[in-house]
Amino acid sequence: MKLLLKIWCSFGLGVAFIGFNFADICPRKDGTELISDPTNCSRYVVCRNEEAIYMACPSGLHFDEKHKSCTYPEIINRDNPCEYSDMIYFKAHHCDCRKYIYCDNGRVTELDCQNSKFGFINKRVNEVCNRSICRR
Repeated sequence: MKLLLKIWCSFGLGVAFIGFNFADICPRKDGTELISDPTNCSRYVVCRNEEAIYMACPSGLHFDEKHKSCTYPEIINRDNPCEYSDMIYFKAHHCDCRKYIYCDNGRVTELDCQNSKFGFINKRVNEVCNRSICRR
């Protein structure tokens, strides 16, 4: 049963994690550790003695790396991803492959890769979205 569950989980999650190698996500040590999934804010990995067990937070919640629990996204204290306050630029989203960050002089706006409001620079947006950790 355990083997069947692992196969089912691997197959089911494979679609969501295409292009990202989870082989090295768990530290090589004894014990249990919770690590955020770098491809999806609402998922996390339970590392138990080098074995990765993929888990999902309840609907609408994100995994909080600091507190090692699922919570509301607005409660999680994330540093401002726009480190330059005097520039306008785009960045890949920190955990959602379908989004990117628009930085405007330190102000953060999260936008969808598929429905970019910046049609005149769609090529640049596509480059940023394709550099997402999910595509690696």
